[in-house]
Amino acid sequence: MPAQNPDKPEALAYPWTGLPFAWLIPILVVALWWPIGTYWQSDDWLAIHHAFDAGRALSDFTGNQYGLEGLVWFYRPMITLSFWADSLTAATSPFFFHFSNACAHGLSALLLAMIAHRLSGPALGWCAALVWAAAPLHAGSVLWTVGRVDSHAAPWCLLCALFVLRWLDGQSTRRPALITFVVALMTKEIALVLPGVAALLAFGLSSRSDRWRNILRITTPFIALLALYLLWRWLLFGRIIGGYQAGGVPFVSTLFGFFEWTLRAVNPLWTDGAGGEQLSAVIRWAGFLPVLLGVTALLRRRRAALLGGILVMYLGCCIPMAQFWAHTDNLEQLRLLTLPFAVLALLIAAGGPGASLLALAIFALPYVQIRKDYIDTHSDCRRYHETLKAKAPTIEEGPLFVAGLPSTNAKKNVVAFHLGVDRMLQPPFSETRRRLLALRPLSEAPGTITIDYGGEQGLPGGISLRFDDPDTLRRLPPSSRATMEVAIDGPSHVTSNILWGWNTKRRGPSWFVTKGTHAKQYRITIFTARGYLSTILTNEAGADKTDGRVSVEAWLRAPYRIDPRDPARQDAILMALGQATTLDLETRFPVLVEAGEGGPADFRTSKVARNLIELEFDRDFQELSEGRVPDPEK
Repeated sequence: MPAQNPDKPEALAYPWTGLPFAWLIPILVVALWWPIGTYWQSDDWLAIHHAFDAGRALSDFTGNQYGLEGLVWFYRPMITLSFWADSLTAATSPFFFHFSNACAHGLSALLLAMIAHRLSGPALGWCAALVWAAAPLHAGSVLWTVGRVDSHAAPWCLLCALFVLRWLDGQSTRRPALITFVVALMTKEIALVLPGVAALLAFGLSSRSDRWRNILRITTPFIALLALYLLWRWLLFGRIIGGYQAGGVPFVSTLFGFFEWTLRAVNPLWTDGAGGEQLSAVIRWAGFLPVLLGVTALLRRRRAALLGGILVMYLGCCIPMAQFWAHTDNLEQLRLLTLPFAVLALLIAAGGPGASLLALAIFALPYVQIRKDYIDTHSDCRRYHETLKAKAPTIEEGPLFVAGLPSTNAKKNVVAFHLGVDRMLQPPFSETRRRLLALRPLSEAPGTITIDYGGEQGLPGGISLRFDDPDTLRRLPPSSRATMEVAIDGPSHVTSNILWGWNTKRRGPSWFVTKGTHAKQYRITIFTARGYLSTILTNEAGADKTDGRVSVEAWLRAPYRIDPRDPARQDAILMALGQATTLDLETRFPVLVEAGEGGPADFRTSKVARNLIELEFDRDFQELSEGRVPDPEK
């Protein structure tokens, strides 16, 4: 036990070892989150497909996560390596991958218990661990395989914090603390907060005379390693921090969003869809009692400074996710609070066993509800996939356009086939090796232009299929509309040179040409693995011409969505295609041209192209479309 210090609260003098029955904590947590009826969903298809090959998995140590470029800038090689390691044991059995997440979560709970025990004894250790581990917000990080970016990052961050505590206690844990910091940085960017966490721990656990010396002593090597990490990111990506592209941080909505996410974390009854809406308003508001009891307990003990430190640490741990705060409609993002909630769990546990037991009781209904939502979604995903695998070998060659694949579950709190659709019929998930595209709008936002295929009629080219339910997949007859011949006049490759040539007028445009058909307007739709983008353009050929013409460049700049609340806001195809050119296995995309007239909601088709035509794009199209790639002709 470290020596007592008159400048340090007596409660902080407990040793970090000796927590009674500590071994029981991970067992209880793994049992709580035991995988039930698991399957793959959304980004899982991308991650497992990439990581199944050892060479690709190792390439993430010197590149972007899953080999993606231009859309995101994530350096997370330890996550990819964990997928590869799991595949060695379980091949493509989803149970083991989910079991790995549950074990990581159990280890995190144990480490948090050890930290809390060091700070204030065994009662706080057990209470904080159970409150944190049982929170329903962890569903996305434990029950979703790719959610392990949070469940696998948490133990490295907490282990680093524990080593810092031992370091402050005079133990020889400097090197382990720095090593775990490096590993945490290679797992998820949330580890950027660890130098700040170390500084706060040094500030709170040092005597007044040693406080600033300890802060400098502890944080200096952390900051040096952080500088090397940021330099490495700059060399890899040409940027220091990275993250998702085009993710602004509007101040007002971000501030209100932060408070909304915090309320949802401490009181899951506050979140619609978690079961709390079935209860009375009084009970829903009572869900805030545990955290209020923790605040009251600290104030009653005259620990206002400690309360302030907890709140500062929570805010600091949340800052790396500021880009997401304003987007309060995506409930899956609760998992981003995995590490920050450890701080809030300490605050709730400070209210004593009563507050902690009350928190566990409040968590029970949302926990059961979210577990059911994941079990149901995983069951549906399995059935969809098995039906596709059985049907695909019986169909002739050609791309498969499949309608009825849900992006999320009905409550929109669990993703289903949001991403990675084109991997579903590829190894290691299937030996069929068929090209698969979701026949649905890529955007579900109001004002998105849609097409009338995928219901009772299929596209004129390729093979159109429709799921009426997860077990029923039927083939749709091709469109019976009158047909026309469509060709590309000019390059059909939208490469760096060509796009820059169009933009700088150094090169003449390419045209969609409808031979022998001169219509007033054309609806042009491009199909990607995740969904289609459609827009309506005016014929650019003169009235005396027999053919119709639409510039490919004008089509790229045309809107696929016009916001009904703000018609001036129009989302162009040029910007949306960046995701497909980054994420899809192929960058050749089928395009359908239809002749007719009318607006987005009432377009009347007179003729359709006999076949889908293909446009080829560059992998760096996302950066090209935003002018972030130097002119290749210079």
